[in-house]
Amino acid sequence: LNRLSEDDVKNYINVWYDSNEKQRQEILSIIEGDPLFLDSLRTPFVLRMFCAILTKSNERACWITKTNLYHEIANYVLHKRDAAKGIPLHYELEEKLQILGLLGSWAFEEGKDFITFEDCVNILGLPRDGVQDRLKEIVQRSGLLVRVSDVSFDFSHWTLREFFAVYGWNKSGVWKHWEPEKDRRYLTHEYVARFLIGLNPDSSSEIMKRLTYALKGNPLSSMMRLSAVLEVLSIYSKNKQIDYLKEAIDA
Repeated sequence: LNRLSEDDVKNYINVWYDSNEKQRQEILSIIEGDPLFLDSLRTPFVLRMFCAILTKSNERACWITKTNLYHEIANYVLHKRDAAKGIPLHYELEEKLQILGLLGSWAFEEGKDFITFEDCVNILGLPRDGVQDRLKEIVQRSGLLVRVSDVSFDFSHWTLREFFAVYGWNKSGVWKHWEPEKDRRYLTHEYVARFLIGLNPDSSSEIMKRLTYALKGNPLSSMMRLSAVLEVLSIYSKNKQIDYLKEAIDA
């Protein structure tokens, strides 16, 4: 789970695409021209999923922002990969995304390291057999959620927990009504504001202002604001929506 070095990332890509020189060179060119994206790939799980996804699709939209990349990873391991192999799945993609969003946001709000099966039953409000069957498919087929004991689960990487927490908050819209205290509690985690901007680009100015206020006195303030601005840059520099971009940078 430790972060890889930049050389580790390049070596991994060299091995993965050893039999496809053209694609190997294209991907190395992509990451060498985008050091911020290269930094995202230093998370082992993300790197492995990125390579798997690009083996099937070379669409830039899959990874143009950090949020897009994580969303595409979730779609790939929860549905696309098994569907392409003809492996039957019993639950729809949207339902599994919603379940992970509920579990991620609850774990963040409660400050829990692990999520017990009893927690899952209470959070999802479904019969125990139904919860067990859904968790089994998510754990066994995706690896996004892992079983850490006979009765408890956790996300396979901290950034996945952050992504799905934001996904859950975004679905419910609860983040729009947070008081400053909750902004300080949640927005100041490493990628929460960045994922929130990625899912709500038209609210980027508001989120940046709230993040700036929440980070007052925080020694990591500049780094975290820069991370959020990078998501805005990734979104709007490609769409030529410069007004939103300027607002976010000013904020």
